[in-house]
Amino acid sequence: MLSNDVLRHAFHRAQTQGRTYLVAGRWPATLETLAEALGCPQETAGKVGLCRAPAEGEDLDAWSRTIADRFALDWERVRQVAARLTLTVP
Repeated sequence: MLSNDVLRHAFHRAQTQGRTYLVAGRWPATLETLAEALGCPQETAGKVGLCRAPAEGEDLDAWSRTIADRFALDWERVRQVAARLTLTVP
């Protein structure tokens, strides 16, 4: 299991190094705000942050269900996050 510090570091690197293919690379704010948006602990949000972000034109409902099922998250909250991620596609 990854520690919170490792997840936080990886999340930060994805953001600062322009890794827009990852959720963290597109999330416009902090790990804490992603956790709030998803309604989950920061550890879970950190893992979501290291997942592949939805591709342009991808079915956001399907992507959201996959992430929600994988991390036992509320689908609607994940879908709202997915919508924000598509607004920041480079």
